[in-house]
Amino acid sequence: MRQATPRQNTQTPLTRSLAVEYVRNADPKAETAVFLHGLGGWTQNWAKLIGLVRPSVHCLALDLPGFGRSAPPPDGEVTVERQAEAVADHLGRAGHRRVHLVGRQLDDLYRLVYADPALVGAEQRTVEARERLRRAELPYAQDMLAGGVRAVARAFLGRGESSAWHQARRITAPTLLVYGRDDSLVPFRTAPRAYAAFRDARLLTLPGVGHVAMQERPAPVARALLALIAEAGSRQARPSWAAMTEPSA
Repeated sequence: MRQATPRQNTQTPLTRSLAVEYVRNADPKAETAVFLHGLGGWTQNWAKLIGLVRPSVHCLALDLPGFGRSAPPPDGEVTVERQAEAVADHLGRAGHRRVHLVGRQLDDLYRLVYADPALVGAEQRTVEARERLRRAELPYAQDMLAGGVRAVARAFLGRGESSAWHQARRITAPTLLVYGRDDSLVPFRTAPRAYAAFRDARLLTLPGVGHVAMQERPAPVARALLALIAEAGSRQARPSWAAMTEPSA
């Protein structure tokens, strides 16, 4: 993989490096999807979805600074902007110039994320529980979580250009929004506002699903994601399924 020249930065380094899981597609020319977890999450949150889309794209999952296996920022400061800069810096140094970002809101609280834990499966829940226990022993874990909560609050409660809603209007790339009807953290009633906030959005609604659609019902999420990547690659116009509700499983 080609290494890009690092950007000059006179500020405190964002992090030493990011822990990653990279699944390479057999086709070197395949598109690359970059998976970013939510607050308190890690790369393995995406395991099911990556398993479904890996035959079509390169898959790169990152642990954000201070989460998963990535070390915290040297100064311990967590903001949405700095997390984004850390991701951009990693992608630039690794030579990724054009990617498809797949992310979740930074608001993950494990006891609230599943509408039906049975959809996730016992094995995945065991992996998640083991990771939570590992993180509980890390000296910086609670500070990172608290800092992340504050960062999310500032982003969504801010006004003017600092507002997350205002920032959404600046995104011109095709955007896929996935909402679970039974999401306890981000109520489905916010979907229309989010859909209207992005210039070129598609909305996928999943009945009986909570906050982690990529774990609870990865198949429809994978279909919608691959359709978006294919559309972006061919530069077609907005698809006919701009808003779609998947039937219950």
